[in-house]
Parts: sequence; structure tokens; C-alpha cells
Amino acid sequence: MKPKAVWFDGRINRREYFARANVCLLLILLALAPVFLRVVRVGRIVTPRCVPEELFPVPLIVIACMISFGYLLPASVRRLHDFGRSGWWLFGLVALDNLLAPMLGKGGVFIWKTVVNLLLLFWPGTKGPNEYGEVPRFEARKLMGRRFAMVLVVMYALEA
Repeated sequence: MKPKAVWFDGRINRREYFARANVCLLLILLALAPVFLRVVRVGRIVTPRCVPEELFPVPLIVIACMISFGYLLPASVRRLHDFGRSGWWLFGLVALDNLLAPMLGKGGVFIWKTVVNLLLLFWPGTKGPNEYGEVPRFEARKLMGRRFAMVLVVMYALEA
């Protein structure tokens, strides 16, 4: 039996997608925590251009990003299923993002990505069952308990 977090079939609702996105954000922020702690210890404001390379825990950040990608990709596909769309739409949105990048520039791509993410977060899914399953229920107790345990493990690992 595979864990529910990596399933690509079925649907998830807005609250579960929001919770998963927040877990990914928290994981990446925790990976960046050593940078923030060292900058605070130095006692001066440091911009990204002048931060010494030894302050960046690159392997930790790469691992956090890979875990976040592997955790949020199935959630995004399942969220599209909640709209009644195939998961292939996600790859179409990424391809469109790459096609629009030269025309829109960095600011336009940022706006495009923000709009897509806001749609995934706030647009309601289809009412009633669709071809991808029944209307998803949000099981807050299970979801938050697992996420909290994962955050504790990551925080403990950062302390070591």
C-alpha cells in the first residue's frame, strides 16, 4: 500500500492543497534556517549577493526542494482532478510558462505563476462526483498530525 501523499489518482480539496503547499514552504524555510541564523549571529543585514558561499547549506536546500516537489506534484495533479481536468494540464501549464517567459519577462512570469497557484488554492472544485472520484473530504486531524510530526523531525535534524 503506497502512502496517500504520492497518489496521482483521486481528488483533493482546497484546504488539503493549501496545507500541503504550506508544509512545502515550511520545509524550504527550515532548510534555509541555518543561513538566517548565521546572518543574525553576524549582526548585520546581508543581501543575497554578498552572502558568503559557506553560509548556504546547498545539499540541504536541494533535498528540501526535491522533497517538496515530490510532495506537491501529486497534490497539484489531484487538485486538477478536483476541477475535472487531467493531470496533464499541469505539464501544459508548465510548458506555457516556458513559452511565455521570453515575451513576458521575469515580472510577467511571476504574475502568471501567481495566478495559476491562486486558482489551484481558491477555485472551487466540481460539485458532486466526477470522473476522478467522489467529492474529497478534508481529514484535518490526520493531515495536521502527520505534518506536525514531519516538521518536528526536520527541526530535530537541523539541530544536529
